[in-house]
Amino acid sequence: MSTITSPSTPTAPVTTPTSSNPVSNQQALTPERINTLLKAGPNWSSSPKAPDRSPHPPLSPTTKSNTSPSMSEVETKNKLDDLNTALTPDTIKEIQRNPSSPKSRAITEQFNTTLTPENVKLMSRGANAKKNRETLREIRDKLDKKNIDSNLESAKHQVINEAADKMRLKLLEIITAAFDGDIWNTVDHHKNWLEELGALSKNFSAMETKSKALTDAASSLSDEKLDQSAAPETQDSSPADTRAATYSFNATSESTLEAPSEVRNFKSGDKLDLSGIQRQLNTSLRPVDRFPEVIGEMQIHHSPSANTSVIVIADAPGKAPFLLKVFGEVRQSNIVT
Repeated sequence: MSTITSPSTPTAPVTTPTSSNPVSNQQALTPERINTLLKAGPNWSSSPKAPDRSPHPPLSPTTKSNTSPSMSEVETKNKLDDLNTALTPDTIKEIQRNPSSPKSRAITEQFNTTLTPENVKLMSRGANAKKNRETLREIRDKLDKKNIDSNLESAKHQVINEAADKMRLKLLEIITAAFDGDIWNTVDHHKNWLEELGALSKNFSAMETKSKALTDAASSLSDEKLDQSAAPETQDSSPADTRAATYSFNATSESTLEAPSEVRNFKSGDKLDLSGIQRQLNTSLRPVDRFPEVIGEMQIHHSPSANTSVIVIADAPGKAPFLLKVFGEVRQSNIVT
């Protein structure tokens, strides 16, 4: 944090302020209070300062009037329709019964590439949103947990019955080999039997894993989560947005020590437009290394550990200074005057 030099202590005795001689809030702003602000987290009881514009560019008149889906929306809708068609009761049973079969792998790959979180968001917005949501619900209903659990139990019984038939044949072969005195053949049959039991156990595990993946996918398509996917993204929920934002302040009273405004998620390319405050004070804003005392003097404090900045601008004597809290590092190059 920048070093702050506190104002010298007056030698005259301190008197109790009266309404005609108010104590300056600027004098009450001490290095300790700034340190406290730098260390404190966001004030969630109040809304942060909003940028001058939306982080996303406004729609042009042409875009607003164009209700036709984009190529990516059309492609995503087609993939969704193809998946819904492919997910028949028989193919779902095939995925559960034989997870490693070529058909199961193909449909699973289609499933995983179509229902990504990004694709579901795209499907939930735009011109095709209503139809896509109906299709997503159809897929969710096909993957209802009761149906999946029932399919799994049925598939297990089928596998067990098939394995039991094979085991009975092998048992007869073992008994026959034992009566014939072919001990080594009997041992080989026993080893094969154990290997098949191990393969059966692995197959059951794969069936259970695949069935759980299907029910998890159905849960991800709940109405609540589809609503979340359809909701427009805000600046706080879109960390990938790299467009620079500008935050403007036009009066020192907009942010003070008693009620500091907060700028959250401040990026290195963002700007703080303080030209309005410069006009209000009718003087240039001048960065200083010491604690601001004269009107227009400005100091930027930054805590690397908390990655938080505090900007202080002195107002006229007796008036509260402008004090802004920013979650991020503010440099002089980020200030517009």
